[in-house]
Amino acid sequence: MMYDAILSLCRKSFYIVSYEKLTNAVSETLLERFSAKHPFLKPELIMVKGKPFGFRGIKKAIQRLEKYPIFIEIESYTDEDKERYIEQFDCYAEVAFTKIDKLPDVIELSESYKPYISLERVTQVLNSSHQVLSVYTTLSENLLNIEAELEDHHLRNKEEINRRVIPYFSAFVQFIKSLDEILNENKNAQTVKPLDLVGLFGQEGADTPS
Repeated sequence: MMYDAILSLCRKSFYIVSYEKLTNAVSETLLERFSAKHPFLKPELIMVKGKPFGFRGIKKAIQRLEKYPIFIEIESYTDEDKERYIEQFDCYAEVAFTKIDKLPDVIELSESYKPYISLERVTQVLNSSHQVLSVYTTLSENLLNIEAELEDHHLRNKEEINRRVIPYFSAFVQFIKSLDEILNENKNAQTVKPLDLVGLFGQEGADTPS
């Protein structure tokens, strides 16, 4: 149930551009890799009199999100009953980081998203001016706990799984958009749109991870 729900939410929450599946026939372990883009970059079809007419243009502020590729990996296995379980889940985005003066605002922004995302800054040893920011969803760290909690309370259904998981994906894509506004517009951590777990996916009453 959890595996199917996560797979479905990944496909719905992001603009998937490539998919790779690797199978270990001996251990029945499955590794799935996705490369994706921010959902705002997904082409929107224009319909005229019920017929496709083309795609809507994308604003420059949205086009910048191309610089934040998203990578997803799901490692899973099947048990004796042939039910598939997630063993490892990773979802992160990367962007080149050159505006060091923006670092205090980036850190402040990440603090407001702390239950749902984590941030890493990587600097090359031989070239300190070349840095990369990696944005991770903390769903990777909390997925097993969520699954165990749902199991304990007999709540392993699609609706309940979505209610627990969607806030992580929602916060992840919102953080990327706000990060881009800080790095490329005259905005800071106080002037970007605050985290909204209802607006993007319509999930009222979403749980906050402990």
